[in-house]
Amino acid sequence: MPAHQHAISKPRTKTAARAYMRVSPFAVASFLGASALLLYIVFTCMQISVVNVENNKLANELSKLKNEERQLSKQLDNLVDLGGLEAYAQYELGMVKPEREQIVYIDLSGKDHGVVYEEESFLDSVKAAFSEAWDWVCGLAG
Repeated sequence: MPAHQHAISKPRTKTAARAYMRVSPFAVASFLGASALLLYIVFTCMQISVVNVENNKLANELSKLKNEERQLSKQLDNLVDLGGLEAYAQYELGMVKPEREQIVYIDLSGKDHGVVYEEESFLDSVKAAFSEAWDWVCGLAG
C-alpha cells in the first residue's frame, strides 16, 4: 500500500479533555501587581502632563509680566527724564521759561534760624479779637 493511503486510513484517536488546571496564587498576585504598577505609571504620567501644562501657562504669564515690567520701567524713565518733563510742562501745560528779569537769586550763605511762637489759648485769641475790634471802632469814632 502506498504511504499516503496508509495515513488516511489510520483511525483517529480522540484526545482526552484536559483536566481542570488550578491557577497558582503567585500568578494571580503577579498579575494584580503588574496591573497596579501599570495603573500607577499611567496615573503618574497624567499628573506629569497636568503639571507640564500648568508650568507652560505660568511661563507664558511670567513672560507677559516681564514685558509689562519693561514697558512700565520705560514709562517711569520717561516720567523721570528732565527733558521729557520740561517738554511736557511747555507743550502740554503751556508753561514758559522765565525771563531774565523774573529770576531772583536768594543768598543762603548766612546762618539758618527759625522762630518758635508760643501757642495762644482760645481765651487769649478771643481777647485779642475783641481788642482789635474795639480799636477799630475807636478809630472810626475818633
